Amino acid sequence: MTLISKQHHKIYTFTVVTEKDEHGYFVYAPQLPGCHSQGDTYEEAMANIKEAVQVYLEDMIAKGEDIPTEKDTIVSLNKVELSF
Repeated sequence: MTLISKQHHKIYTFTVVTEKDEHGYFVYAPQLPGCHSQGDTYEEAMANIKEAVQVYLEDMIAKGEDIPTEKDTIVSLNKVELSF
């Protein structure tokens, strides 16, 4: 009987920020500096950022870097009021 070793994969979750403008959707992962993408539709932008995050993480792993966790970054939306 042969024992087959199974690879265990960890699931990572990242917050992404999506912004819509007249050109479509821009999306980025604040925990991963420089990791961003875009799409003409929301669905396309989300598929693109998922691919971008995967490539980003593969590069981090290849370099031996630690992958950040959700607790490492705080994302908040705030309004700033100014008077001129």
